[in-house]
Amino acid sequence: MNGTRLVLLFVLAMQGLGALGWSWPAWAGEAALSASVADLKARPLSKIPVGTVIGDGAPKNWSHLVMISKPRLAVGDLDAVSESAAQTSGIFQFTVLANVKESPDTEGKTSYYLERVAIGGALDTQGKKIIARGEQTFGRSLGFLERKVFDKGEGLISTDFQQVGRTRTMLVFDAEAYILFRGKHRRMVIRHAIIVTPENGRLTTFVWLLGSNGKGGYAVAEAAVQLLPASFHEDRMMSVDGDKFFLGIPGRDAIALARIPQGTPVRYTDELKALAALKTFDVTSIVNLEKVLQTRYAPLAIRQDAQPLQR
Repeated sequence: MNGTRLVLLFVLAMQGLGALGWSWPAWAGEAALSASVADLKARPLSKIPVGTVIGDGAPKNWSHLVMISKPRLAVGDLDAVSESAAQTSGIFQFTVLANVKESPDTEGKTSYYLERVAIGGALDTQGKKIIARGEQTFGRSLGFLERKVFDKGEGLISTDFQQVGRTRTMLVFDAEAYILFRGKHRRMVIRHAIIVTPENGRLTTFVWLLGSNGKGGYAVAEAAVQLLPASFHEDRMMSVDGDKFFLGIPGRDAIALARIPQGTPVRYTDELKALAALKTFDVTSIVNLEKVLQTRYAPLAIRQDAQPLQR
């Protein structure tokens, strides 16, 4: 496989990487931060500062490590890809951080809110995982193909993911990606919800898969929503479909996620199923979605050692 084809392959492989970075807007001062405040406008990604060291938990200046994902080609027609190309697939490690802050309410009691979420690409260098960008690779020399893969990863997480709802204590974003679903690579939507419990600052992350309902909207594609572990280190398995290669060149759907991020599966209630599959939200529906997740689902995370606020 020549260099151009290799770069194309891993650009496609990176399509499953990404998430939303967002900070509560400056116009919403603390006095305006209430459970009824909602922002439904798509927002650009914010980036984790270059040089941030990612370990097992939250780095300095952040309260939570939400997840870090390292992709690898693991399922399907692996012989269609060279060994060196397979090794290059894991160079860009998608990372999500969150910061939870506290503020007194009108009665002087402390409550917590989700101040910001940010993303970046971590690189293995100097025995650490460090957020890198551009030429700032902290002593690691990237070859031509590694550079192309890493740069494309940066580009994709900046453009391919969109916020669909935001409240004081929840952020919801969608990511379109090819998924191995019922034996085929299909273009689907991975929806994420990051929630903070206002009483104690506990952060919980949910992920679920959406497909088409045949009428221009969405439908839940699996029986359960995934409740992710705290500080989730994901082994992001990728699927290869050899039939999607033409003269050695991979098609757009040649590489797909083998599965969405896996945690503890929790079956949908009818109420959550209806809210989870909405293509767009209004203020009422986004508040109702958070209410269901906060009251019925987030408490289950306590059994899974959901990550408390770190100081």
